[in-house]
Amino acid sequence: MTTPPDITVAELRTAIGRVLDAVEEQFGEELRFPVDYYWAIPVEDAYATYDTPKLEMMGQVSDDTASVRAFLDEPTDEYVSIVHECAHLRGVLQAIEHLDLNPVPPATEPGDTDTHTISCHRRRRWWRPSRR
Repeated sequence: MTTPPDITVAELRTAIGRVLDAVEEQFGEELRFPVDYYWAIPVEDAYATYDTPKLEMMGQVSDDTASVRAFLDEPTDEYVSIVHECAHLRGVLQAIEHLDLNPVPPATEPGDTDTHTISCHRRRRWWRPSRR
């Protein structure tokens, strides 16, 4: 008898879809990232919990988004390098996480009110209320 998986691909696909729906609702269908460079920890180091990872590598969101777009332009029947594509998707997802923590108000015209930043802060929750 095999042990059940930690998570199924279907569960993960559903969770990612729900998160992206929330991202689109909050930030719109096109994302603009105010910060391009970030510290990148190689996945091998991230899971080597007995050592402190060294911050020696930088990632670039613009490179991650370009790589994701290039991947989408490839034929669907071509080989997929899971490690490569996940690394770039991780960079984009981290950029979304950073954007949610540090929302950038949209450009406004004189006299406009900035409701975007207010709504971002009101929606952010670090806990989920119990459903009774």
